[in-house]
Amino acid sequence: MTSLFTEASASEKTLPDTRVQVVARFRPVSKQEEDAYPASSGDPNCCDISVDGRNVLVDDSGRRTTFPFTFDHVLDAATNQNGCYRHIAASLVDTVLSGINACVTAYGQTGSGKTHTMFGPSFDDATFHTKSKGGSSSSTQWQCPPSEYGIIPRLFDDIFARARMQQHRVQCHLEVAFVQIYNEQVMDLITTLTLRVRQNVAAGGFESNALFSPIDSTDDLLALVREGLRNRVTAATRSNANSSRSHAILTARIIQRDLDSGEMKVAVLHLVDLAGSEKVSKTGASGERLVEASKINQSLFCLSKVIAKLSVLDRKTKRSAKSGGLKDFIPYRDSMLTKLLKNTLGGNSKTVLLLCCSPHAYNVAETVATLEFGSRARSIRNRPIQNIELTAHDLRSAIQKSMDVISGQTTRLARARRDVEIHRKLVQQVLSKIPSSSSVLHDILQSLPMLHKLPKVFKWGDRYVPIFVLRNIFGFAGISGMLKGMVVCKEWQRMLTLNRAKDWENNCMKGLWKEALHREVRREDDKAALEDLVVKQTVDDTEKGQTLSWRLIAVDWIVETEKKRRAQARAKFSESNKSNFGCGGLRLLS
Repeated sequence: MTSLFTEASASEKTLPDTRVQVVARFRPVSKQEEDAYPASSGDPNCCDISVDGRNVLVDDSGRRTTFPFTFDHVLDAATNQNGCYRHIAASLVDTVLSGINACVTAYGQTGSGKTHTMFGPSFDDATFHTKSKGGSSSSTQWQCPPSEYGIIPRLFDDIFARARMQQHRVQCHLEVAFVQIYNEQVMDLITTLTLRVRQNVAAGGFESNALFSPIDSTDDLLALVREGLRNRVTAATRSNANSSRSHAILTARIIQRDLDSGEMKVAVLHLVDLAGSEKVSKTGASGERLVEASKINQSLFCLSKVIAKLSVLDRKTKRSAKSGGLKDFIPYRDSMLTKLLKNTLGGNSKTVLLLCCSPHAYNVAETVATLEFGSRARSIRNRPIQNIELTAHDLRSAIQKSMDVISGQTTRLARARRDVEIHRKLVQQVLSKIPSSSSVLHDILQSLPMLHKLPKVFKWGDRYVPIFVLRNIFGFAGISGMLKGMVVCKEWQRMLTLNRAKDWENNCMKGLWKEALHREVRREDDKAALEDLVVKQTVDDTEKGQTLSWRLIAVDWIVETEKKRRAQARAKFSESNKSNFGCGGLRLLS
């Protein structure tokens, strides 16, 4: 069922998660059950429904066990078709007209009243007739009393009524497809063609290439349903004289367009009448009917596995979702039924599950199994999305709104970064005032270990320069550049002549000085001489308690280095030009 509109192209307004609603309906006792379990043998009723209509107690005398169940609604055999519709599907009219997908699925054993509840009674005996133009009516009528209409005719009656009420401002278009799943093959009940099922990644589910027919009224719908039910595979069994041998899925697409704003809403409504689960010992199926029963039970078993997986997944704690682990695998691909119903189970849809059961003790095992299936399904949570197709004006407004949000966030981010930089500098300045041997600094760094990552700074005039920047400068300038800088710049001299034991920068400066000294002084004799001079002067000044005069040492070292360089140059020049000058010329050069 290929969709013209996908969630990816629509504006997705995610709604709160909604739990799958479950409604149980108990049909009247059948003649077969009366014959199999006469009243003289005891009370045949095995179900006790509570006064509030939400709880049911099933007494299995064979296993001597009582099973309690709680659902959204429990309807007894006295509930008429209109009451069933109000409790099951009336609320879905507002849902689909709001652009939200919806689904009603009827589940139960064979002969439990699923088709009766979904379509209405005597659909197989109903005949169509078309009156002439001169008569009282020119439309095709379904020969079933309106009071006995099932969920599907009543639901579309209300949808068309609401569409007529708002037709002056909203244009509404409905189109319907009707398919069946027979022996794991999907067939179009209108065209009788075999269909392909493929995955729609954008919509997050599977769909078939069924024909969607436009309808304008409930009569058009009933004509299409009647045509489809004629082509649906049915057969007689001991449990049901007209047993459905296939799963039927009626899919309606509701497209609405606001005439004022141009906004479009698209909703998909699935109405599913499942084939009943069978016990061969009770239905007496054989031959072709036995093959059909095995395929029906197989697809229902796959559906049960999906329900069980989803219910277990929903009961898991949210810690597993936050841990970022892989999602649990849900076996949707095991059956054509679970493929087509993927979005209605744990996906983008509001889903109602109808459980059709028998209140008689003859079928108590099937009733308990059906109600247990519903109990598991009741814990599943779907994630419905309001599918809205935006207009060009809405798209422009959304883009502008997003740009405004981004601009505001950029401004706030820049302001936050500026504040962080100010606080970082403030912390660095405060820490630079505390001696490295102070216990206060030790306590601060122990209580706030992140402060270790802040670069240490040195006060350079009225600014604070990170130590690693000074290291890079020293590495580039070398010992000669450092000493020359000390001669011409008092900040260099102050930085390199600190000799206060409590200054935590002092150790860093001495380490830098020593590294630069060993790295940049090439000649061994100069390095040894300068090291001896520095160490000797440092020891002497430490013993005397005086501050080391690094400026004088630097000046003396530079002067001596220059003298040596000039003497070496003169000696080299004299050696190479001795033959060109006399002794007097060489004396003049010296």
